[in-house]
Amino acid sequence: KAIPKPKEYEQKYKKFICLNAAAKPHRAKLVCHLIDNEGHEGYISWLNRYGKLPEKYFKGSKFKGEEMLLDFNGSNIDKDNNQDILPINYHYAGFEIVQESIVSDTSMFITEKTWKPILFSKIFIPHGTKGMIGWLKQQGFEPYDELYDRSFDDLPYEKRYKALLVEIEKLMKMTIGDWKDVYNDKEMKQKLAHNQNHFRNMAIPNWQRILDDKQDIKQRDASQV
Repeated sequence: KAIPKPKEYEQKYKKFICLNAAAKPHRAKLVCHLIDNEGHEGYISWLNRYGKLPEKYFKGSKFKGEEMLLDFNGSNIDKDNNQDILPINYHYAGFEIVQESIVSDTSMFITEKTWKPILFSKIFIPHGTKGMIGWLKQQGFEPYDELYDRSFDDLPYEKRYKALLVEIEKLMKMTIGDWKDVYNDKEMKQKLAHNQNHFRNMAIPNWQRILDDKQDIKQRDASQV
């Protein structure tokens, strides 16, 4: 509650928003694609937090890894609660392209980058680990099947990335007016509200309690020997 939040606006000015703090190869690959094809259609940040990537990751692209800011830069984003503050552009975009921290095929890894659009009722498509959309669905969240085909979620990374681009291209074909209509749709409003409320009411395991339970089991087993 102490963190300022931008107001939600019905008006949309850009089709997407894509936020990138730490420079990582998989993020660079997608941002290069966006800049070379649809960069003017969205809001993109690139902060070079923790340092720049070698030039080889930007070979052949108009984007060369230069800093692109929407609010904070790579230094001041770490101050106070800045990392948790949304840029004012956030609600003026149709959907968010979430660039998760890793794109593993073997590990599930979901961070605040994914929880953010859920919490703030933003439609999103993730560039992350294999099966993460399926995992979210198992936890009770409702995917956006009416907007894109999430079958890419189950593919190995190279195939997953190519299929993800296909779905992003589909979303890009929607106009600014289309996105305004999507957010005004009754069923979509219900889905966004469900996901937000479900997130707010999730039961988060208390790790200390879990460790205490394991310790109790060990002690009980030891006493029975």
